[in-house]
Amino acid sequence: MKTDFNILVHKINAFRKRYHLFQFLRGFVLFLLVVLILFFTLNIIEYQFYLSTEWRKIIFVTSLLFITLLFLRYVFFTGVLALGIVRILSNKRASELIHSYIPELKDRLVNILELHDQKDLNSSDEITQAAIAQKIDEIGFIDFRSAISLKQLKSIVLYLIGSFLVVFSVHIFNSNIYTESANRIIHYNQQFIRPAPYQFLWVNATDGVKKGDNFTIKLSLEGEELPSMIYINIGGNNYLMDGMEPGKFEYQLNALVNPVNFYFTDLKFNSESFGLNIIPVPVINSFEVLVEVPSYTGFDNLNTSNVGDIQIPKGSNVEWTFHCFDTDSLMLIINDVESLIAEKGNRNLFQVSRTFLKPSTYEVKVKNNRGDFESAMRFRIDLIEDLYPEINIVQVQDSFKLTRFFFQGRIHDDYGFSDLAFHLNIEMQDSLVSLPFNRYVFPQEFYYQIDLQDYKLDNKVIDYYFSVTDNDAVNGPKTTTSQSFTFVFPEKDEILAKQQEEYEKIEDLINESQRLTNEIVEDIKDLQFKNVNSDISDWEKSQLVQELVNKKSNLESMLEKIENSYKDLSNFQNTFTEQGNEILLKQEMIQELLDDIFTDELKKLMEEFNELAKEFNEKRMNELSKQMEMSFDDLSKQLDRNLQMLQKMKLEQEIQNVIEEVVLMQEKQQNQAVEINEMQDFDKMSEEVINDHLNMEEIQQELLEIMEENQQLEKPLLFDNFSQEFENIKDNMRKTLEELQKENKRNSSRSMQNTSEMLKNMAFAMQQMLNANTMQQNMENIRDLQQILKNLLVMSFGQEEIITGINLASGSDPNISRLTRKQRDLIRQSEVIKDSLYALAKRAPQINNIVNNELLAMNINLIRSSELLNEGLRSQAVTNQQLVLTASNNLALLLSDILKQIEDQMNNPQEGEGEGEGPQGKKMGGLKQQSENLKDQLQKMLDQMKNGNQPMSKDLSESLMMHEMMQQMLRDLMNSGSMGENARKQLQEIDQILEQNRRELMNRRMSPQLVRRHNEITTRLLEAERSERERDQDNKRESNTADELFYSRPAEFFEFRPEQKNSLEFLEKGNVKMNNFYLNMFKNYMEKFDQVNP
Repeated sequence: MKTDFNILVHKINAFRKRYHLFQFLRGFVLFLLVVLILFFTLNIIEYQFYLSTEWRKIIFVTSLLFITLLFLRYVFFTGVLALGIVRILSNKRASELIHSYIPELKDRLVNILELHDQKDLNSSDEITQAAIAQKIDEIGFIDFRSAISLKQLKSIVLYLIGSFLVVFSVHIFNSNIYTESANRIIHYNQQFIRPAPYQFLWVNATDGVKKGDNFTIKLSLEGEELPSMIYINIGGNNYLMDGMEPGKFEYQLNALVNPVNFYFTDLKFNSESFGLNIIPVPVINSFEVLVEVPSYTGFDNLNTSNVGDIQIPKGSNVEWTFHCFDTDSLMLIINDVESLIAEKGNRNLFQVSRTFLKPSTYEVKVKNNRGDFESAMRFRIDLIEDLYPEINIVQVQDSFKLTRFFFQGRIHDDYGFSDLAFHLNIEMQDSLVSLPFNRYVFPQEFYYQIDLQDYKLDNKVIDYYFSVTDNDAVNGPKTTTSQSFTFVFPEKDEILAKQQEEYEKIEDLINESQRLTNEIVEDIKDLQFKNVNSDISDWEKSQLVQELVNKKSNLESMLEKIENSYKDLSNFQNTFTEQGNEILLKQEMIQELLDDIFTDELKKLMEEFNELAKEFNEKRMNELSKQMEMSFDDLSKQLDRNLQMLQKMKLEQEIQNVIEEVVLMQEKQQNQAVEINEMQDFDKMSEEVINDHLNMEEIQQELLEIMEENQQLEKPLLFDNFSQEFENIKDNMRKTLEELQKENKRNSSRSMQNTSEMLKNMAFAMQQMLNANTMQQNMENIRDLQQILKNLLVMSFGQEEIITGINLASGSDPNISRLTRKQRDLIRQSEVIKDSLYALAKRAPQINNIVNNELLAMNINLIRSSELLNEGLRSQAVTNQQLVLTASNNLALLLSDILKQIEDQMNNPQEGEGEGEGPQGKKMGGLKQQSENLKDQLQKMLDQMKNGNQPMSKDLSESLMMHEMMQQMLRDLMNSGSMGENARKQLQEIDQILEQNRRELMNRRMSPQLVRRHNEITTRLLEAERSERERDQDNKRESNTADELFYSRPAEFFEFRPEQKNSLEFLEKGNVKMNNFYLNMFKNYMEKFDQVNP
């Protein structure tokens, strides 16, 4: 039974193999048929439509995938089954397939297999086997393999053959359909263009374009039918190209940074694809510049970004840092000559540095491995030169001592200073004095002062200047010198000539002033005469007044010239000649006279007179004319007096100069007498003796000329010409010369000593004679002053008596006529006093303008009071008489003080040579003395009252006069402007106490209270004196002496000289930081300003 079943299984297996073989053959034929149809279809589609790369890629990939799957399914899989490598068809499934092919088997084959697979243990195996055998017998005659016939493949193979014939026929007809289409499908990534009826020619085809450049694509079409429009397809977008001419097109690509793929199309036909590659270009993306400036400039280092044109201080080191792309090398070309290769760092950084000493240009070049060096940028470096330092000097000469100079300097530099000095060039030898300065402050001012008298010695010419040196550490310090100043010490002859010239100039001015003053007096008289003439109009009178005013202005200007000229002359003399204390005192007195010659009262009169030119007033004209006539007459006399004093002082100075020359000659002879014993050069000594002889003749001639000038004075000095002494000296010099020619040292020395002794005796005699003149003059002045004071006292008592008489007289009292005559007598007495004072004033410089003013006031009020008495205006006359009394008392006080000064001078001939007290101290001492005298007078009057006697009118008058004199002294001292605040307050309180005492005396109220109040005056005077002494000590501590002030604080000299400051020059440039451009503009502006305002 088993054998039958196995045979059955064998048959099934045989069916299975045949079935799988059939499936393999059928799948293979079917595979070939599908592939052939797919190949044909796809090639026909591609050939017809020229699919794009995307579609071709899709077709290729999907076809390949489809064919692969088809091959696996119908060829590979069935072949594996046919080979029996894999068995997936079971017997049962095979039986089902057999049943499907042989229906008549029905279910018997299936039942056999089921029975065989479902044998039951409880059932009989034999029965099962019997059933299986029975059924096998029923189907045993059927061959299962016959169910599968290869003829069934016939139809498929016919399709395959038919398809192949069709494909082959097409190939015979046009092989390109398969070759080109298949090639395009296989190479789906390539762009294949449908052949157009014309050709696309890229005219300017290139391998690449530099990155960032623009590129124009130029297209040319060749063919018979050319389209009018062509597009370029870039990134799938069509852009219309510019038609230049038929068949010529262009398209501009701007700033290319990425590769570009494109093709040309007319929307029907496309060109092949083209590519435009980008060639990397070396690029500088950014750069930084670090400027390391020289340390001496004091500036911080500079940092800039992307700025190549720079201005830097000379000597600076510049370091560049470049940030680049696509760059392998970077190089700097300096001034097209020098090459600097930059050092490459990380991240495309390049660094290079260089120090610059001159303006330069530099070019930056870059390269990469695709090309050579190319210029990337070009810049310029301008240098800020360290210029020479600047120095400006303002020199001011001291107005008192002409060899003293004050300097205000201003120095400026770019970066600072290393030296500041003052240079003195004497006999071609330069010496310097280093001055203090601040190294890093600019601009800055400095001050200096010098007295060239300290450097004179035997030098006649001194050159001096300043120099400033900067701190230039690159080129070395540079020095700038200021303008050079030259001072020439005048020779003796030049000094004398200058003095003579100035004296003559002053004398001419005084004479001209006198002439003009006399003209004014005559014009005033003429105006008075015409004022009473009714035929002359007020307008004409106003014109006459205006002419007088104009002449007065000219006179005032001339007097100012006299004052300034004399001041200059005094300063010149004091600078270059040695002046004695007496001469200096006279100079000061004459200067004061010249300063105050045109008094404030006269100026006030002229102002009122000037108003008359605008609005004429006949009555006021008469009053002013009389006063002005007297004032200008007094002015004329003062001018004459000043001229006489000036001439006398000039003469005394000249005599003193002769005496000094004689003394110098004597010292020289004395020295030569010693030197002759040691020297051997007799010729040289002989020449010196000859020169000395000539000098003596010049001195003698000079003295003779002085004697001639002396005779021209109103009162010449008693002075000898010493002719015999000069002759003896010259004879002795000739004897010395003879001994020198004999080369006799002993006799020559003895002769020189004799000459020296003669010169000494003559100098002594001259000085004694000059002093004797001064002493005699002082004695004469004392006698005259004493007489004038007596006359003043008589006149004062007479005026007081007249005032008393007028106050007691009634309206018709006959004594009025007598008093009027006595008033006229006082006028005659005052004329005597006036003439005496004018005569004395020509000899005594102590008679100052205050005396003249009081004298003039006394005379004016005397004449006016007399006129008022004649007119019967007694009350007004008394007022003027009181003014006469006040003026006479003041005049007596002033003259008493002058008398005391002259007496003190005679008793102390060396007075003035020491330091002594200042003028304020002397005035304070005079106040204390006056206070003591007044106290004694008050005490004397009180004692008389205690004894039962009434004080006499004379005592009261003297007391009142002393009060008024002391008040005048107080007010003069307060108005001098030289008193301290505390002392001034004390003096004001003293003045109030004096005024209170004076009023009580005028009302004849005598009491001990007067003395007590006067004691307060003494106390306050002591306090005022102590306050002034403390103030003087403070001032001395601050300034010490005038010379110390001169050398220690020169800057203070310029604090009160605003005219020396130029507002533009004092612009603080050092406070405003300006770059080089604006600094140059500022300098140019200052240069132009200096040209316009030299």
